[in-house]
Amino acid sequence: MLSRFSLPSVFSTKTNYTTEEVDKAVSRVKALGRRTSQNSGEHGMSDIQEILDIMKKYTHSLAIQRVTCHALSNIAMQVVAARWIVQKHGFELILKAVDNFLEDHKLCWLASSAVWNLARPPANRSSIGSAGAKAMLRILKQHRKREKVTNTAIGALSNLSLLDNLKDMIATTENMDLVLAVLSHAMLAERSSVMTSGAGLLANIAVSDDYAAKLIKHNALEIVLPLLKWEQEEDTLFRNTCAALNNLVTAQGFLESFLRSKGLEIVLKFLEKHNDESFSGLLENCLATIDAEKDVETTSLHYSCYHGKLAEFDYLYNQQRDFNLNEADQRNMTCLDYAISSNHANLVKHLCKIGATQHSQENIEQEIQIAICEGQKTLKDAIITNEKVIEDTLTHFPTDICKFVVSFQHKVDLLDGMNLLD
Repeated sequence: MLSRFSLPSVFSTKTNYTTEEVDKAVSRVKALGRRTSQNSGEHGMSDIQEILDIMKKYTHSLAIQRVTCHALSNIAMQVVAARWIVQKHGFELILKAVDNFLEDHKLCWLASSAVWNLARPPANRSSIGSAGAKAMLRILKQHRKREKVTNTAIGALSNLSLLDNLKDMIATTENMDLVLAVLSHAMLAERSSVMTSGAGLLANIAVSDDYAAKLIKHNALEIVLPLLKWEQEEDTLFRNTCAALNNLVTAQGFLESFLRSKGLEIVLKFLEKHNDESFSGLLENCLATIDAEKDVETTSLHYSCYHGKLAEFDYLYNQQRDFNLNEADQRNMTCLDYAISSNHANLVKHLCKIGATQHSQENIEQEIQIAICEGQKTLKDAIITNEKVIEDTLTHFPTDICKFVVSFQHKVDLLDGMNLLD
């Protein structure tokens, strides 16, 4: 009879097991797992219950906890079985295993794999809840450099993040710093499995504009964009990456980070090589948001000028000092063209000071001829060269210069940038 102050234990308190009973239990779980994974018929639920009973009985046996987590992971691939495991408190048993053996990377791999599969059915996510998300984050922190563990833990977090309240918990600054640090390491190590799961998690988090902005602020694009340069036969990595970019594109700070990461060149190159509609449409949407087109080759330097992003232009130019400032892109537009056409006077002045002088010479000469034909004062010496806009030999009266400026008022920024209006 229990005393009034004691409660029945849910878990076994025994810590010493004979080799014989452990081996017997392991063999039994393996047999049950194989049978249930292959056929979830009439014996399926009773087999799962027996696995859970063994797991509960031998909570302090690492070997048994490993094999039971493995069996539950495989069985949970079936939606009905996954729901039943959660209903029968299988998830709590997995949490107990993680608590007891957090330092064992193999147990954590199998446990997080089980949670990943258990979290596939939407109905299970609320039952797994924050306890599951916290356990996956603990595993991620403990084994952040182990590929199999990080892959399954991030996969579990990705499924759990589809529930709004769990997304809020996962997307805290501290947790996202951890996730992005793990993904940064995996990206540099070219761990495809981890990055496939990671891109899926980032896509789910970035559904929220606030969290998308947080990801941008924490340099998520520097982790995501390089994935498009990988050589992959499996499309899931690219699909998840494109989904993440598509969800990030409207976030505050996206354009600046995209330009600094040379995202324009990366995306255009990727679309040139891949024509799969399952992800090309997502990338085309990203380009459309920044007024770019997949069939028009250009550079991030050109588009920094188009969007008036002086800081981003300087950042990129300082890394590419050999870049020809007077080079036109596929639209036949130079950096100076984009700055002038978008009325970014500060960029026009800056470009002129560092040597950008080419401004669609042919088009300007045509406009001068039109001005002459319409009765403007003769501007015989007005030409466009790579050094200056109007030659020093121009001898018109100041009033003629004023008329020239009025005739080309949409080019005032250019003239001002070249110090002709001082």
